[in-house]
Amino acid sequence: MAFCTSCGANIPATAGFCTSCGKKIEGAVQAAATPAAPATAAQPARSGGGGLKIVLIVLGIFFFLGAVVVGVISYGAYRIAKEAKVEQSGDEARIETPFGTVETHQDVEKAEESLGVAIYPGATATPGGSSSVEFGKMKVASGVFETEDDPDKVMEFYKEEFPKARVMTQDGDTQSLMADTKDGFITVAVARHDSKTVITIARTEK
Repeated sequence: MAFCTSCGANIPATAGFCTSCGKKIEGAVQAAATPAAPATAAQPARSGGGGLKIVLIVLGIFFFLGAVVVGVISYGAYRIAKEAKVEQSGDEARIETPFGTVETHQDVEKAEESLGVAIYPGATATPGGSSSVEFGKMKVASGVFETEDDPDKVMEFYKEEFPKARVMTQDGDTQSLMADTKDGFITVAVARHDSKTVITIARTEK
C-alpha cells in the first residue's frame, strides 16, 4: 500500500490517481501486463533405436537365408545318401546317385574305351587314376598313366593322334595339347615326374 501526498489517504501502490482527492500520483508504477508465452506444441520423443531395428531386421534376413541354404544342402546330401548305390569289385567302383554316375577303375582297356583316346603303348594306369563322371548330358572321363619313355616321345605320339590340335603349350617340364571332337574336346598333358613320364588325359562331352 501507498499514501497520497496531497490528502494522505491510503491508495494502492500501483494507482495512478488518489481514490480520495483525485490527485495524480507522480512516479506510480503501472503494472505491465505480461503477455502469456504462446503454448508450444509438445514434440514427440524421437526414438534412438530406429537404426538398431534396421540392423536387427537385416541380420534376421541373413540368418533366415542361411538356414534355407543349409536346409537345401542337407536335403540334397540326404537324398544322395539315401538313394546312392555303390558297387565295388576289386579295383573298380561304381556309384549311382540321383544326379549322375561316377566310375573308377585301373583297367587300361576300359580307360581307353571310356576316353575314346589311344593310350600310349606300354603305359600303365595309376591306382584310381581312371574315372568317368556322367551328369545329365555331360560326361567327363579322365585317366592318369605312367611310362618310362621320354615326355617328348610321348607328346609326339599324341601329336600324330591329333594333328589338328588347336592348342599346344609347353610350361617347364609339362607339355599339353587340346583337340576338338564332334561332341566336346580332349586334353592331353605330359610331364616328367621323378623317373617316369606321367600322362593325364581328359575327355569332355557336352
